[in-house]
Amino acid sequence: KTWRSDPLAKKESSKPGLPNKKVFRDEVDAAARRIGRHNGFMAMDAYSRHKQMINFYCLNYSGKEHFVRDSSRDKNDYDVLTENHRFLWDDEDDDAVPGKDSWGKQLAKRYYDKLFKEYCIADLSLYKDNKVAMRWRVEKEVLDGKGQFVCGEKRCASATQLTSWEVNFGYMERGAKKNALVKLRLCEGCSDKLNYHHKHRKAKQEKELRRARKRGRQEEERRARKKRKHERSAESSGVSSSDSESQEVADARGDAADRAQALLSSLSGNVAVATTTGSQTVDASGGADQVWKKAVQVDVAKTREEEFDEYFEDMFL
Repeated sequence: KTWRSDPLAKKESSKPGLPNKKVFRDEVDAAARRIGRHNGFMAMDAYSRHKQMINFYCLNYSGKEHFVRDSSRDKNDYDVLTENHRFLWDDEDDDAVPGKDSWGKQLAKRYYDKLFKEYCIADLSLYKDNKVAMRWRVEKEVLDGKGQFVCGEKRCASATQLTSWEVNFGYMERGAKKNALVKLRLCEGCSDKLNYHHKHRKAKQEKELRRARKRGRQEEERRARKKRKHERSAESSGVSSSDSESQEVADARGDAADRAQALLSSLSGNVAVATTTGSQTVDASGGADQVWKKAVQVDVAKTREEEFDEYFEDMFL
């Protein structure tokens, strides 16, 4: 600041003496601002002073291109996921622990855990070149039914005549060839695109699988019940088993007697029925045919007690 630009150094011809109050106030304010800037600048740390000086230089002087930050190595979350994403994580890669693995790998593993891996979403735009892209479904697609109740092709919205396909998906990942067996739900047109080069195998319906599992569980339960029943019958005592057999024999004898009584009541003619202890004899009283003179024998199964009694009687005789 030279004396020519200083208003205090200029002499006013009209009003000699002290300068006016406006010039004095301006000078006082400028001095206060200089002191404040100096005190504020010295109160900053080295990095803050550096930023302020660089900003002042870039705003007031040329040569801003020397202070442009290099953004070639900048990465956002999408770039990190693209770099560390894997279609299938192996057992060796599941143990992504903080501090041991990189932050990008941990982020990709957390994103992978949030995906739904029952059905895939496919991109069949290059199906003629035998190139098919696949990815897992996200939460919004699951809620909308995309890939299960709506065609799983990326650009198709058809919900009729859907077919489940099992596809051996081969892909390149980190320079290595990998394969994964995935399931797709496609409409009729997209199914033709998928099978353009070779026919894929249809996946079994979920209902059929559930029915097969249910039948298997029922068969196992039936076998287990039969096995338990057999074990209980084997562990039971001989008296209880003989009692049950006697009851069965008595029921069979009662049924046989009922059938014989019904047969005799249906016969016509004068028939005298003589009931004995071991058999039932039918005698003809009139001039009946010879066939009616024969005795009707009703075999009654003996109980185990009766068989034991006969056996001991033969021994003691």
